[in-house]
Amino acid sequence: MNDSSLKFETLLNSVEAIIWEADFKTSKIHFVSQHAVSLLGYPVEKWMGDPTLFASICHPEDLPKVQRAKDSVTRENSHYEVIYRMKCADGQYIWLSDRVNVDFDGLEPKTMRGISYDVSERRRIEEALALVVEVIAEASELERIDDISLHCISRICQLTNWQIGQAWYPSDDGDALQCSEIAFYSSLPATAFRQQSLACHLQLGEGLPGKAANENTPVFIDNIAVEQRGLPALPAIHSGFAFPVRNGQRLLAVFEFFGVRRAAPDKYFLNAIEEIGTHLSVVFERRRAQDMLGLQRAHEQVILDSMPSMVWYKDLNNRVVKVNKAVCDTLGVTFDQLEGKSIEDLYPEESEQYFLDDLEVINSGKPKLGIVEIVRRGDGSVRWLHTDKMPYRDENGVIQGIIAFCSDVTQLKGAEDELKAAQADLEHKVIERTKELNEANIYFNLSHDLFCIASEDGYFKRINSAWSEKLGYSIEELMAKPYREFIHPDDLEPTETKRQDLLLGTSVVNFENRYVCKDGSICWLLWSATPVHNGLIYAVAYDITDRKAAEIELLDINVAMKNAVEGIAKIDSDNRYLSVNKSYADLYGYAIEELILASAEDCTYGEDHGKWQRCYKAMLETGKAEVELLGLRKDGTLFHQQLTMVRATELNDKFTGYYVFSKDISARKEVEASLQQSEARFNQLASHVPGGIYQYLHRRDGSFCFPYVSESCRNILEVEPEAMVADPSLAFSRLHPDDLPGMWQAIAEAYIGPTEFEWEGRLITQAGGIKWIRCTSSPEVLENGDVIFNGLITDITEKKQADEEIRKLNIDLQERVDRLALVNQELESLTQKLELACDAALEASKLKSEFVANISHEIRTPISAVIGMSELLLDTVLDSQQKQFTTMVKDSAQSLLAIINDILDFSKVEAGRVELDNVDFNILSLLEDCADLLGPAARKKDLALLTWVDPRLPATLCGDPVRIRQILLNLAGNAVKFTRRGEVVLKAELDTATQSEVGLVTVKFTVTDTGIGLSQSTRKRLFSPFVQADGSTTRKYGGTGLGLSISKLLVEMMSGTIDFTSEAGKGSSFWFAIPIGLAQDRTTLKQILTPRAQLIRDHQSLNSSANSASEQVVFLFSRSLDVQEIVASYLSIYGVKVRVVNTLDRLLSLLSEANGPAQEGCQLREARLMIYDMAMGRDLSDVRSATEGLDTTGQKVISGNFSPNSSPNEIESFQRFVRAISGADDQALPSLIVLGGSEIPSIGAYSSSSAYIGHLQKPFRLFEFLSEVEKSYTGVSNLQAVLAAVAPSRSSVASSSLPKLIQSNVISGQRILIAEDNTVMQELALRQVQRLGLVADLVANGKEALAAFRSGLYSLILMDCQMPEMDGYEATLSIRKDEAVRGGHIPVIAMTASAMKGDRENCIAAGMDDYLSKPVGQEQLFRLLEKWLLPHTVSRGVEIADTHVSGHNKPAEKPLEEIPINCEELAALYGLGDLKRLINSFSAECEELLSSIRLAVEGGNESETIRLAHQLKGLAVVMTADGLSRSALALETSAKRGEVDQLPVLTEKLAQELSTVLAYIESRKSSAIFS
Repeated sequence: MNDSSLKFETLLNSVEAIIWEADFKTSKIHFVSQHAVSLLGYPVEKWMGDPTLFASICHPEDLPKVQRAKDSVTRENSHYEVIYRMKCADGQYIWLSDRVNVDFDGLEPKTMRGISYDVSERRRIEEALALVVEVIAEASELERIDDISLHCISRICQLTNWQIGQAWYPSDDGDALQCSEIAFYSSLPATAFRQQSLACHLQLGEGLPGKAANENTPVFIDNIAVEQRGLPALPAIHSGFAFPVRNGQRLLAVFEFFGVRRAAPDKYFLNAIEEIGTHLSVVFERRRAQDMLGLQRAHEQVILDSMPSMVWYKDLNNRVVKVNKAVCDTLGVTFDQLEGKSIEDLYPEESEQYFLDDLEVINSGKPKLGIVEIVRRGDGSVRWLHTDKMPYRDENGVIQGIIAFCSDVTQLKGAEDELKAAQADLEHKVIERTKELNEANIYFNLSHDLFCIASEDGYFKRINSAWSEKLGYSIEELMAKPYREFIHPDDLEPTETKRQDLLLGTSVVNFENRYVCKDGSICWLLWSATPVHNGLIYAVAYDITDRKAAEIELLDINVAMKNAVEGIAKIDSDNRYLSVNKSYADLYGYAIEELILASAEDCTYGEDHGKWQRCYKAMLETGKAEVELLGLRKDGTLFHQQLTMVRATELNDKFTGYYVFSKDISARKEVEASLQQSEARFNQLASHVPGGIYQYLHRRDGSFCFPYVSESCRNILEVEPEAMVADPSLAFSRLHPDDLPGMWQAIAEAYIGPTEFEWEGRLITQAGGIKWIRCTSSPEVLENGDVIFNGLITDITEKKQADEEIRKLNIDLQERVDRLALVNQELESLTQKLELACDAALEASKLKSEFVANISHEIRTPISAVIGMSELLLDTVLDSQQKQFTTMVKDSAQSLLAIINDILDFSKVEAGRVELDNVDFNILSLLEDCADLLGPAARKKDLALLTWVDPRLPATLCGDPVRIRQILLNLAGNAVKFTRRGEVVLKAELDTATQSEVGLVTVKFTVTDTGIGLSQSTRKRLFSPFVQADGSTTRKYGGTGLGLSISKLLVEMMSGTIDFTSEAGKGSSFWFAIPIGLAQDRTTLKQILTPRAQLIRDHQSLNSSANSASEQVVFLFSRSLDVQEIVASYLSIYGVKVRVVNTLDRLLSLLSEANGPAQEGCQLREARLMIYDMAMGRDLSDVRSATEGLDTTGQKVISGNFSPNSSPNEIESFQRFVRAISGADDQALPSLIVLGGSEIPSIGAYSSSSAYIGHLQKPFRLFEFLSEVEKSYTGVSNLQAVLAAVAPSRSSVASSSLPKLIQSNVISGQRILIAEDNTVMQELALRQVQRLGLVADLVANGKEALAAFRSGLYSLILMDCQMPEMDGYEATLSIRKDEAVRGGHIPVIAMTASAMKGDRENCIAAGMDDYLSKPVGQEQLFRLLEKWLLPHTVSRGVEIADTHVSGHNKPAEKPLEEIPINCEELAALYGLGDLKRLINSFSAECEELLSSIRLAVEGGNESETIRLAHQLKGLAVVMTADGLSRSALALETSAKRGEVDQLPVLTEKLAQELSTVLAYIESRKSSAIFS
């Protein structure tokens, strides 16, 4: 996997969703992101290896829906979305939402790519919302609390799968809970369970309901066995749940549920339960308040209406306030005809007497009984009333009016009149007639009143039949006993008193006593009797039982009103209190006496006075008015109150006052506010439900209505919700006529069931279009037989359109499937053949790989020996012929090795066995190192080899430098090989035309030559393997023809492109562009070098001349456009302009104009620096050139005519150039940089001049070139220090300087072990190691290597992998086992001639630390040893033995004593002029770096420590401070290995080494070299 693919996969795995790719037909997963593992719990391997995994864990109910969504895709609509449930590894289900795109191969769906989101939380929110809507939707409409509870419990059980639910209500004292007899639901047989619950009384805190009530929070138990209230066992019941319904601190109910074993409710269910509880508390309180108010009013009216006597309430103005039913029935009128009317209005003729009686009662404060009044009925008839009037007092005893109790005594009055007439007649007859006539019983038979004649001894002598009717005894029974035996015991004494009065001659009037009837009931009698006459008492009694009952009831009413909770006040016409009851005074916080004569408006909040006045005016107009406003208590607090003002009776049309009934409605207001909030939350929740919510009520009589319609229905049905509620027919007015019958049929079927209602149909929009809608609802049968449907309506127009398209596509698809069936049969046959061929090819490929690996090892081993021994032989003293022959042998062996490597590389790439590295590398060093490798071959052919790196590129990139180098060397090697004369140019530039991904940059590498070129016919087959442009046996150029093929495969592996342009006979330009990763440090070359321009500007400011502008110009003498472009590009970084002169004649012409006014001539004469290209004197017919020069700054270009045939040779041309610019004796010579040539020819006048002369061979490096430019301006340059920090990977040390570097390196003097069975390779490896200043011993197999290791003498082992007796792998494993016991670790470096994929991995797996592929070069070996050999002795965990393995032991020479810094060498390199300034700058920069290193080590910043130590190491190398360089290297190495505990120690050693260097510099400052 390349770097970009790895980063892309990392990016996909960081997304909080499952990203996947699968085959459309087989559902086999090609890719799935890591989020699938963390979310569902199944490893990636199971997803990739088991195509049936998805179907096995998808919820069975959702699998068809997923398949339908998948089947719905077409080429025109290649994506779908679906929501379904997926089973996690832990057994839980989660909801996923898939968004899938399908790629088609022609007409066939090929690949699915999707992203799956976890929408479980959203689904749970929707389910909780649906639960709230379903439960509370109807609760507000029910009247009884038990009905509300039953509805809620049933819906919760049905929607959340609880099997049993019941309600508990608190007792009157609130200390216990009683199970409701009505609110119970069960989907299981639970008779015993129900009976036990009804018989149970739970204290708060007892049982599941008691805990919920006591803790005021929902309670869940996963095992009902913990319940201690004796619940009978039910097999399916395991878990329980209960939640309280409260209004503030007052418990209203507890709902309890039981069901199968389940997990604890989640927060969404609990939130829904909380919302339901809040809503129910409001509904319960509202129902209780309404019941209490209705009960109070009904109780009052029932009491009054149940009284047989007529009851009148009249105020002080003699107006009727209230009457009972008996009044209306007796007078034949309604209450409305009496209420508020005065007696004068009702009975104008009798009103005066009535008023006098009322006034007497009011003034005396005593009842007036036995008043006989006459009234007229509505039909004009007259009724006689027996009236008792008594004052009506408030709780303070103040008379507020009259209460009158009346009995209809019309018949009694008639009887009395008859009795009087009879008595008069009797008296007359007693006188006038005989005694018999006096005893006549005429009136006895006519009256219903009780008449009697009693003797003095207490017996009835005669009674009429009314006695028998009233008391239930027969006349004989009544007369057989003394009448006192029929009198109530409590009334015997007062009755005897009245009898004695009669015996004494005093009449008895209006005496009341009680008789006990035969059935035990009481009969009240009102007596009138005459004294004893002839030993007899004559008396008449009236039955007043009904009146007495009314009096008792009236007394109860007075007590109730006095103690009424509602405040009542009487207010006069000046709005001052006349009287108030205690409840009224308590309501406002006053004592009763404080309110009397106070203003009624003082108890009203100031801002509500307007409301009070409006109510007052309405009362005056209508007689009664109500208002709700804020009351003001004595302590200043406010409360909500309801005032009812009732106008009092007017006297003589004069308004005298009114009554006020005040009630505290604060609790009701709070309940209403809570209800409004609950309804608002419900409406808000409903607005987020997709589609519209509605309630459809279908009555038994066939009528229907919509009790509720959400706002969302407006957009779907295009009808206002309020209009639908008012006129339900509007909901069906826009439905398509053809769909109406089906809809009504669906409703009828759902109603009869009742069953779930589901219907789809068309709706005609206002614009005349068609819209498809879908209605679903759940029916519920109400107690009255009506059915209410709670449903959801959605717009499915797009779905219907998609279904229609799918139907058409399915028809088309079926036709295509039929056509493809025949093709599939042929393909199956062909597939079987291909499978057989594939198996054969795989077997052949395996055999080929094994063959190539074996051949590679067998050939590379002797070739390595030939090359190595040739190099050693060339280091000896040879004559010219011997040296020529040896060189030919070495070159031939290297050519053979290159051919083998090409074949091996092609085999590995073709087999997909090449893996790309991803490491940081320096692109400048990479390109320039490639040019250095090809430099000798180019110089041998007298070719100009040039390099250019785009300064806009980052200095450090992250990729595979080895493979990039391989491609570059292939292309550049071909360019050198196929170019006879001219130039080869290697370029690396930023490709801005290609859009790169984040973290990548596209680099375009180009190799341009002036070689033989390629024909158009060759272009098509050039990148094919084993193909050359000239494939004949007589071709001039050799090779395998694999280089370009391998390069193309490698470029494509790196997601790049490769191509070329060419013209036969003129040259070719090969290029490849690849995306390369950005390193952590993204500093560009231009950003690194631009600050260096300040050096030149500072120097110019100190040495400015009259025309300072000329010092900003560099003159370049070159005919090559490539040289011109490269020099101009590099110098533009320093802000220096370039002027190009491409002929010597033009130079002479400009010099002759130097004394004139021409600007170009003056600039040339005053120039501080000139750059000369030695190719100026060469025949450039093969070189890309032009008569026009290059000016990157937009200035005018100096140019001249060029004739290639008239140019002299290089040396003569250079000497002519020197003579031309040194012609003026009084003009100082400019600095000169010569490009190309093996050496600088005679420099004439420059030999005696102080002008700086620099020389760079081609290919020249960027930093070397700019260093020479700096020296030409300032005399010195420390740019190499910058190079050491920026380009650590460059191999800038020439082979000739390697021995010197080795002598000062930390690895010299250490002992290593070489394990190699081939004697030639033994000799070669031993010589190479000894050349590096190391001591080495030889062994021939793994057993000997293991024994030598155990001696403890060695710092490192070079281990061949394939040896007799014990190979290198087994020996290394044994070494590592020993180290596991004894401790320590010795580096083991593998040396093998194998070069197939997996060889390096096998070595590392065996415990080896690094890997060398034969043949091993001298510098390659040195770099690897420098990496693994530590600068200090490291304990290996093994005691060093006194004996050692015998072998070729040749100790290295002892290195010379080091000096801290070589000032003489620095003076030679940079000149004496600025040595002191250079040393001072070096000292300050080192001290600053050391300070930064300390901070990085203390802060634990290892990456910063590595960077700073590396920078200090490079600076020390440039300044020849070898000891300081080693200390910095040790610190850098330790930081890279993560040896954190060693960093502080190594930092202090680095500080000591720096102190030594600085002290040495200080001691040398007095020497002549600093003077």
